[in-house]
Amino acid sequence: MTRIHIESDQREAVIALIENSLAVQQKTLYAGLKRTKARLKDFEKEFGQSSAKFYRAYQSGAMGDDEKIMEWAGEWETYRELTQALALLKEAEVC
Repeated sequence: MTRIHIESDQREAVIALIENSLAVQQKTLYAGLKRTKARLKDFEKEFGQSSAKFYRAYQSGAMGDDEKIMEWAGEWETYRELTQALALLKEAEVC
């Protein structure tokens, strides 16, 4: 768990500000994740395999470097980064 400790003469106001900022960031990440999932779904439909399976093959060099393949790999990496960032934000506690 991540704890953010606040020491301030205006502690309550600062906590509210930080919590609000974290909530806005979470909404932004959720919106990005929604777009990324939609793109991954399109690639999966087009190529007939899951993104996780594709990415393993991509990392081994079996998928080549076609533009669409590179885009798909980039979307998968973005998906992983967004889910990791959301997990960190969800566990953050301001105290």
